[in-house]
Amino acid sequence: MKYHFDLDSIYICIFRNHDGQLTVDDLRGVYIVKNHPKYMNGQWSEDDVLKHFLECFEMGHHKDGIVSIIIFIFLLSKVSLYNN
Repeated sequence: MKYHFDLDSIYICIFRNHDGQLTVDDLRGVYIVKNHPKYMNGQWSEDDVLKHFLECFEMGHHKDGIVSIIIFIFLLSKVSLYNN
């Protein structure tokens, strides 16, 4: 499967306050957590699911719940290259 990323659309949709930093507040309402197994069984809250999602993008040991647009685009490019 090939993926095509329109970075302008992603930026407008996900980086909601346009500060170049992806946070839980940016994801709320964009990433729907209702089908996540740990949310469904009551183990995690919506914020827990969103924080876990962000952790997947954070590199190294410094995990503060903020992903810069540079890191986000870098990781998207890796996914795109892998799938082409």
